[in-house]
Amino acid sequence: MTQRRENGETNNRNMSGKQSASKEKHSCEEMRKLACLTQLEKYNAADPRQDQNMKVCLPGYEDLPFCEGAKKYQEEYYPEAENGLIHFLLGTSSKEESAHTPSFIANDYDFNTTFYKAIGIAGKWTKKQETSWKRKGFTIVHGDHDACGIIFDGERVLVLFFEVKSRTRTNEESSLQDLLGKAEYQLQKSKQIFQQIVGATAYEHTYLCCFVALPYMSRREVASSLRCDCDANILTADDLASRRAKEFLEERGINLTRRETTDEKAKECYLDVVRTYVAASASVDGIPRTMQDLHENIEERMKIA
Repeated sequence: MTQRRENGETNNRNMSGKQSASKEKHSCEEMRKLACLTQLEKYNAADPRQDQNMKVCLPGYEDLPFCEGAKKYQEEYYPEAENGLIHFLLGTSSKEESAHTPSFIANDYDFNTTFYKAIGIAGKWTKKQETSWKRKGFTIVHGDHDACGIIFDGERVLVLFFEVKSRTRTNEESSLQDLLGKAEYQLQKSKQIFQQIVGATAYEHTYLCCFVALPYMSRREVASSLRCDCDANILTADDLASRRAKEFLEERGINLTRRETTDEKAKECYLDVVRTYVAASASVDGIPRTMQDLHENIEERMKIA
């Protein structure tokens, strides 16, 4: 079921380390909220991408204002983005063709080396810039998108965040509870950074959903360890080993099949989000920009595999 969020004040609740201990406890209510497809709230503070300090560094150019540079970067390196031909992964550095639904896929998308570096929070000026951005109402949250997918189905921009945990079977209820609490906390940070970076413009057509994934535990094992019904909102080995994952998402209103009609405003919203993500990663080492880069990257990995 899709939950619509009315435009309201940004949720800037403190997610600092001092409060993390209490916020990293598993909450059944929190997990249900995370797993509910919800419209992105509007970010009512100033759009950080319009700030003079947020830049994109392109080869052959001086640092460009972020929005201008993001458009140039996407058009030069990912011109097929609106047609569904790009899958872009950090970490595994894979770029492959998809003939179906426009999508941006990333894993290990680190906030420090992408968004924060683009807005000038890096190097010896880190603390000074953090203070400056906090004064503008921007909340600094450190972490990464463990795995995320940004999908355009023709009428909506669907944003999925996943926190993947490699835990195997456990009979210790508290241990799994703690693990889930940490995962929920990380997913909240993913939602918050996403809203702050693109929420000023992308809120009308964008919907978010977040899940914890336990690929080495069956649903039965998870249920037995948790002793609550939260296993229903967790991707388990049962889902990931079959087509059940597709059904799991569809039950929550997430259909990854491209619709027959295209909403042009929703498409512009999708490009806005994708441009932001690919441009913010422009300075990350090891990311392939061309097919030649990709093949060279793969060859180097094969040598050390």
